[in-house]
Amino acid sequence: MRYEPDHKKRTRERIIRNAARKLRAEGLSGPGVESVMKASGLTVGGFYKHFRSKDELLVEAIAQGFS
Repeated sequence: MRYEPDHKKRTRERIIRNAARKLRAEGLSGPGVESVMKASGLTVGGFYKHFRSKDELLVEAIAQGFS
């Protein structure tokens, strides 16, 4: 099964959106990678296909929260 060309971008945006939501609800030390990925309907194994580290995700989620 082939994905649409923008599938990876949309998935990454969904992860960031869910991470931002969880950060607002639980604070910086609250949500873990597993929790964010589960909220995004994904497994933890796919996390590193989108981000180099949890810190990279946090930076993007915080930036989205401010925008």
